[in-house]
Amino acid sequence: TTTYDVLSRLNGPFSDRLAFLRRENNVPAADALILTTMHNSKGLEWDHVCIIRAEETVVPNEKSTESEERRLFYVAMTRARDRLEMSTAKKNPT
Repeated sequence: TTTYDVLSRLNGPFSDRLAFLRRENNVPAADALILTTMHNSKGLEWDHVCIIRAEETVVPNEKSTESEERRLFYVAMTRARDRLEMSTAKKNPT
């Protein structure tokens, strides 16, 4: 059962649905895919981590300081227990 399936069957006001999402026992299945940001990954750890768009101007972000972005990227990379994958995209021809 996916989270969508569960949420689509919920009845009642929005506040009840929100309360359901905030319950402590509402944890993802062990094999669930978890999407998060580098900022929200601090203190967490997974067996397999994928960092997408690991390319100049995206990581590091042009609006942040280099040292800030370096630390953030280090945090993201070290969230992987067993496997780390990084992907980039080819630049669009101009």
